Amino acid sequence: MRFSSPVALAFGLACVSNAASILFTDATIIAWNNENSRIEVLHNSSLLIEGDEIKEIYRGTTPDSISNDTETIDATGKIISPGFIDTHHHLWQTAFKTIASNTTLAEYFQRYGEFGPSIQNFSPEDKYLGQLTGSLECINAGTTTVLDHAHGDSDDETSDAIFNATLDSRLRTVHAYAIHELPNNYTLEEQMRKLVALKRDPRLSSNSLVTVGLAFDAFDNSPSDLIQQLWDIVQRENLSAVTTHTLSGPWAIGNTPSLLNTLGWLNTSTPVIFSHASFITPSDFTALRHTNQYISTTPESELHYGHLHPPSTSSPAPAPSPSAARISASSRAAQKPTSSSSTATAPACWAGRTPWPR
Repeated sequence: MRFSSPVALAFGLACVSNAASILFTDATIIAWNNENSRIEVLHNSSLLIEGDEIKEIYRGTTPDSISNDTETIDATGKIISPGFIDTHHHLWQTAFKTIASNTTLAEYFQRYGEFGPSIQNFSPEDKYLGQLTGSLECINAGTTTVLDHAHGDSDDETSDAIFNATLDSRLRTVHAYAIHELPNNYTLEEQMRKLVALKRDPRLSSNSLVTVGLAFDAFDNSPSDLIQQLWDIVQRENLSAVTTHTLSGPWAIGNTPSLLNTLGWLNTSTPVIFSHASFITPSDFTALRHTNQYISTTPESELHYGHLHPPSTSSPAPAPSPSAARISASSRAAQKPTSSSSTATAPACWAGRTPWPR
């Protein structure tokens, strides 16, 4: 039986040595079984790296022969894990960590959010450093893939600074550039032009780690021609993903699966991720299942800020079939400013299909 690891693998494995190949022996390996599409834990097993690629996983054994230039590392008592996949992050906000232990979601909007004073007061350098340090913290914590809801853009210069930091970090990132009504003079038309420019940035041709997506939170109250413009960009530019905050109830930030399904955004090959998914209804679950799309839950910040999830305990779990809604759980301090100064991301989980991103 052959095993391979998921796409995003622990960053450190490729950086342990300059040897042409590395063999880790007698480790506990968290692997992916291609035959049944399930995570499988392999004990007393070995993993071979050649160059920057995981070449082979050997279950319960070590290979009989390896090349002379292979460095062998005894990993007894160690766990070799795939890199975590963080499905909702605002990396530019890294500077706020540890200062919001008593902040509610309403206060978050006023103090730290995309429409608060910070987005205007931070310089391009501030946002570059926040984006870079946040990305490096992810790598240091074993998070190797991030969907970044990048809503720190307040003009072309800050948009470029955030994107440059993303490229410089070498973190695998879906850079979901935010289109939003801002209190300054950075218009939606300028933002859409910048989104297209980022997608066409020539540096991406030599950087397979970063792709560009769309973040948009105003499906409920935007004119149909704007929504169509955005969808045209998603399709024409082949954006990697679409993400939106879904916070109904008292927050009145709908962007529900039912609405996007009605708009024709779900039943396509483009992944759509609904962040938080507070107060989603049975019809929303049905839309997710029928179109095989995603929600992203961030339990730590949702509890901390008071998002509330009254339907979540009674809603039916995703069916283990190809039509199941895919749910990823991301619990970490850096997603929004919290009292913790470390990043700890839970593994993303899916039902029924190959792990995203694809």
